[in-house]
Amino acid sequence: MTSEHFRRVESLFHAAITQPENARASFLQSHETDPRVREEVLRLLRHVQDAGPGPLETRLQDVGGLVDPAPAQVGPYRILRVLGEGGMGRVLLAERDVDGTPRRVALKLLHGVPGDTARRRLARERELLAGLHHPHIAGLVDSGLSDDGRPYLVMDYVEGEPLSDYLARHRPGLAERLRLYLQCCDAVQHAHQRLVLHRDIKPANILVSEDGTPVLLDFGVGRPLGEEAGERTVTLAFTPGYAAPEQIRGEPATTATDVFGLGALLFDLLADTRLYAVRKGEAAVPAPSRYVADAALRHAVRGDLDRIVLKATAQAPEARYPAATALAEDVRRYLRGEPLSAGPDALGYRLRKFVGRHRVAVAAGVAALLMAGAFVWRLDAERQRALQAEAQAERETLGAKASRDFLVSVLGAANPEELQGRSLTLDALLDAATARLRADRELEPHARMLSWLTIAEIYGNVRHPQQVLSAVREAEAAYRQAGEDADARARILELRGSALRDMERHGEALAQMRALVALREKRPNPLAQAQAHHAYATAAVDAREFALADAQFRLALSLMDRAEVPREDRRRLGVLLNMLTLEISRANFDAADRFLGRILPIAKRVLRPDDLDWGRIHNAASEIRLNQTRYLEALREAELAMAGIRRAYGERTVRLVWQDKRIASILYQLGREQEAIAHLRAARELGAALRVGGVPLAQLDVELATNQISWGQHREAIRVLDGALAQLPADDPAQELWLMAAHGLRARAHAALGDYPRAWPDFEQEQRLALRIGADSFEYAQALLPYAQALLEAGRLRESARALAVAKRINQAQGIDERTPAGIAQLMLEARLRQASGDPAAASRDVDRALCAIQARGAEIDPKNAAALRVAAARIAFAQRDRSRARQLLDQALPVMERRLWPQAVQLAKARELQRQLGPGLAAR
Repeated sequence: MTSEHFRRVESLFHAAITQPENARASFLQSHETDPRVREEVLRLLRHVQDAGPGPLETRLQDVGGLVDPAPAQVGPYRILRVLGEGGMGRVLLAERDVDGTPRRVALKLLHGVPGDTARRRLARERELLAGLHHPHIAGLVDSGLSDDGRPYLVMDYVEGEPLSDYLARHRPGLAERLRLYLQCCDAVQHAHQRLVLHRDIKPANILVSEDGTPVLLDFGVGRPLGEEAGERTVTLAFTPGYAAPEQIRGEPATTATDVFGLGALLFDLLADTRLYAVRKGEAAVPAPSRYVADAALRHAVRGDLDRIVLKATAQAPEARYPAATALAEDVRRYLRGEPLSAGPDALGYRLRKFVGRHRVAVAAGVAALLMAGAFVWRLDAERQRALQAEAQAERETLGAKASRDFLVSVLGAANPEELQGRSLTLDALLDAATARLRADRELEPHARMLSWLTIAEIYGNVRHPQQVLSAVREAEAAYRQAGEDADARARILELRGSALRDMERHGEALAQMRALVALREKRPNPLAQAQAHHAYATAAVDAREFALADAQFRLALSLMDRAEVPREDRRRLGVLLNMLTLEISRANFDAADRFLGRILPIAKRVLRPDDLDWGRIHNAASEIRLNQTRYLEALREAELAMAGIRRAYGERTVRLVWQDKRIASILYQLGREQEAIAHLRAARELGAALRVGGVPLAQLDVELATNQISWGQHREAIRVLDGALAQLPADDPAQELWLMAAHGLRARAHAALGDYPRAWPDFEQEQRLALRIGADSFEYAQALLPYAQALLEAGRLRESARALAVAKRINQAQGIDERTPAGIAQLMLEARLRQASGDPAAASRDVDRALCAIQARGAEIDPKNAAALRVAAARIAFAQRDRSRARQLLDQALPVMERRLWPQAVQLAKARELQRQLGPGLAAR
């Protein structure tokens, strides 16, 4: 059978099997002219009918409700949702209480009224799984019969995602991918040692948990080793693209078949393309390096890793690795730098491997041979370098003069006759410069490149990142015509990296700055190197790579020392200001305050009163004062920075977007949400007009939703958050805190509206993201408290108590007691839970302690939050039939809520409903 013939058979088979049985023959007749293809497909279809349920079983399944909704209960298991569905049955997420703790499992349930064939298959899968006990294989938990007589299997539930999704989202490095792969090999070898074949190894059958642990699933088409001797496997036991040639031909599967599957799996781990997209039928598996886009990774894969994949997926089973352990051992040899069993038996190959493992010893031996020639070579190199530098300097002088002449001509165009009464803005001037530069065909490439770089730098100074990238593209095109120029290349990298930083594309920004550092290292110049490391460190701060940033900042200062940059120099002050930003980003506010005290005297001597860096200093001071809860001082500093931005840049600069956002966050802390919302809307409108990018706008939306929820506009906040979550990338670590905030806010908004089914997934996602920070982190505790409250309001008291207990334990370890605002909220939630659980005396004690703490903290607690806590206390008093106390607490809370909340806010409506239930007697306001 040729590959083209097989492709036609495979395609037609998959189309025909979806047709009703009595229509398949006519379907084949009308869709295929080749009788040989039709006959082969008919043979396969007959095999499916013979191996699968017969007509009677099919009718019974139809009667039994193949497409019915999933049952609510199967045996002792509560069904939560459908995880997946196949031709034989469904896989359901289920839950069962074990010693009072719910345990989640995956439950496989047959469709309809199963016949003997389906029962035999499920029984065989149960027998296979019962003999497998491995940390990387989903194990058998239980089995049984449902109330309607259908057999089911219960397996470990793996909280994870398919391998392909994991690779796309986490982008692990090569070594990490190979370590994950070795765990898969171990799982397959475990099955082989227990005489079990999997027969369908592919990325979809491997789930990977958040910590990178893989689990092999689905032994549904597995067989005991040797059982299928003399039997044809045909299409039922493999997935096209990942199938071994013997499976496609219908020959019996062996351990070599699973080795082929492991080789195909390694292809997907290494390549940027999935194997099913490049391999059809019985075609040989290609070398994965052909499908790797990144040059460095392609170089790493080419050679030994290609050899491993090609040997594992050899067409003839006897040419493959004899066992999964042999395949895994070659991968381990690659990681250790040793020669492979699949490698060429050549002296050069083994020598390269030896040198790779013993670099230091080999280098020491070679060094003595090289030293003698080094002196002569260096003299010649210095002479060549001097000649090149002289030519480069002459070229740069001519280019700079032509570039300057061009920019002077642009400025000269800004005369009264041409402007005709119109005001000249920086945007207009830059637009004129770009238009003239694009139209000028006479300008020499080097001068054109320098002109574009100057325009890009001006756009960068006013924070127009899209225009920066556009100008840099033009500069790079001219650079390719002008020829090699290291300084120009460095400017291109730094400008592109800074623009990507402004657009929140942190991974790309870091890559540009890393390339900039590497470029500067090739031509040592301490000052240029210091500037490159400074740029790299600044990008690392934005990407929240704090350890990297700290090391790069210190290296930049050390290089400035070597370059003899004065202690009170503008360039050194720039590094110190960004180190201050690093301390603030790390939340080291005490250290940041001390750092600010060191910087201020230097700034006063170095900076002019109207210098733009004063804006950075004011903003840093604002962040520090905000953390110290000195909100009015923080607002004043931020407004001083805003005034400086307006004086320098006018009303159309991205700097205003971020300053509006900063001021809004302070107003939120002051409880002035309406003003904060106005600032955020202005920021978003300007950001969209300036095309700052989807991620920064999404972050603004998260801030906006925070204020809307605080003010009581829950439905509006949900709409805003839906848009934000559509823009925030799930695979960028720098966005995880924003994702956590967005999911948490949307969960709270849905819960406030009583829409709990939509709230639970967001609560769970918020907790998953918080757990990445740490199971004992403050963030995880803060995610659990509103979740516990929602569970309480939904009547799920036991789950609420468990979540509250974990949050309470974490908060105690963090030193957060019941006298802090977070501790007071926790105490009030505990009181509500005690009341709902039938312990009113304990609830009253908790309420009294919480109210005393509110009174003691006074102005430290946001009045709106204090009012919400008093309403919760009033509800408890009302439940205990203490109407007098309930009225007193409501009297204190309602006026504040009416002043500080949106008139249609849910929490205000609920407070008024409590007022109505209390009836006459509420004191007049």
